[in-house]
Amino acid sequence: MRYFILTIFCWISLISCNAQIKENNNPTVNIELGDSFKNADSLILFRFNAKNPCSQSKAVSIIKGNEISECFDYVRTIRGSEVKNIINVLYDLDTYGGEEVACFDTDYSLIAVENNVIIGFVNISFSCNKLTSTPLIKEQDKHINQSFRKIGFS
Repeated sequence: MRYFILTIFCWISLISCNAQIKENNNPTVNIELGDSFKNADSLILFRFNAKNPCSQSKAVSIIKGNEISECFDYVRTIRGSEVKNIINVLYDLDTYGGEEVACFDTDYSLIAVENNVIIGFVNISFSCNKLTSTPLIKEQDKHINQSFRKIGFS
């Protein structure tokens, strides 16, 4: 019964990004990346899980090829005003400007969805004080000059 409920829960969450489950249980997703994900209508939050069988190192990305990486566990789907609040923080110049650490270990990831299509994703490393995104969040670059890279969280 528990697996049935989990299967239904996963199925409902994956519908939001047009995913199809392949034989290896990695969802293949419809991805149409643009220049920004400011127009996302939902964000899907995932957490890295070192206990999952994973073909990537800790510095993983939520999207591997056209699949959601098996290294992550679904946490929740974010909708409504929370989406805009999170996107505003991600694109706020004041979010960045702190010291970066010479590492990157993905702790959490967000997938940005607009009209049931993935338009971007963010890999967040709280332990290394920075993030990577596709498409690139250009506000991080505002804190780079000739000798300093201040792209860490401020």
